[in-house]
Amino acid sequence: FPYVVVKIFKNIKYTIFYIPLQIHLAQQYLSSIFPEKKIFRFKEFKNFAEIEQEYKDSDIAFFLPHQMELFPKNSFDAMVSVSTFPEMSKEQVDNYFRLIDDLSRGFFYNKQWKSFYNIHDKTMYNFKDYPVNKKWQTLFTRECLIQKDFLEALYKLKN
Repeated sequence: FPYVVVKIFKNIKYTIFYIPLQIHLAQQYLSSIFPEKKIFRFKEFKNFAEIEQEYKDSDIAFFLPHQMELFPKNSFDAMVSVSTFPEMSKEQVDNYFRLIDDLSRGFFYNKQWKSFYNIHDKTMYNFKDYPVNKKWQTLFTRECLIQKDFLEALYKLKN
C-alpha cells in the first residue's frame, strides 16, 4: 500500500505507524525502492518539537503506535487502517478512534474483518461496533470486492 501511494502521489508525505518488526521491514524496503525520498527513520522522542523540522523535511516517516499521542491535532489529511483493530483490546481501539478524530483533518479509510474473535482477550469484534464518531460523515461502507470476509468504509471527519 505505501509503495502504491508514494509512487502515484509524487509530492505526498507518507507517515507510517506500525509495530517494531514491521516498521523496521517497511523502513528498509521503502528506503531501498525510493532512494530519492527523504526518510525520517524511526527514533524515540519525548515531544513533537524535538523532531518537528526533521519530520517536516521528510517524504516518508516511520513511527511506533504509541508515538501517535505526540503528534499535534490535525496533522494528517487522511488516515488508513487495514486489519489492525481486532488485534487490540477495546480500550486500545477506543483510543485509536479518538486519535484518528484528533489527528486527521480530512478522511479515514477503515478495512477490517466483518467479525473477528480475539482469543487473547476473548472479545468478538464486529465491524459495525467500532466506535465511529457520530460527527463523521460515512461516504461509503461495503463488502470488499476480493476479500469477502472484510468490510471497508470511508469517512469524512472534518468540514
